[in-house]
Amino acid sequence: NGERLDSFENDSLDFIVANHMLEHCENPLGAIRTHLSKIKVGGILYYAVPDKRYCFDKDRPITKFEHILEDFADGGVKSRETHYREWVRLVNGVSESEKIEAETKRLMQMQYSIHFHVWDSGSYWEFLDSAHDFLNKTFKVADKNANDFECISILKRIK
Repeated sequence: NGERLDSFENDSLDFIVANHMLEHCENPLGAIRTHLSKIKVGGILYYAVPDKRYCFDKDRPITKFEHILEDFADGGVKSRETHYREWVRLVNGVSESEKIEAETKRLMQMQYSIHFHVWDSGSYWEFLDSAHDFLNKTFKVADKNANDFECISILKRIK
């Protein structure tokens, strides 16, 4: 499990690469916190997330940090169904209520991997700034960049 990394000891890794993974996490703050615990001080986290403007998420609203905090509190359980319903409506383009509910239920039952959270470059940088503060400044953003379709960040554990 990429969010928990149970098979690795704390403070044991030099780096973690999570390419197009955070958006699939129901609890991205929890995943970052876990990743930070698995790398050594001075270790690197490489994250790349899609910029919603350039993929199938383009019609979805940007995930606010307040929502990320709610998902952190309960692991994303309360908002799971809402995320799937939004996916069905705005990514799959289903508009009829009965079909939305049926497809939402089907995807949830199969634990279909969706983008639970979406960002554009500006909102992703804001998310990292807020995560930095929320996670007690345990990392610094060593580099960040955006290309034609994704946001790339390199976080360095500092304590």
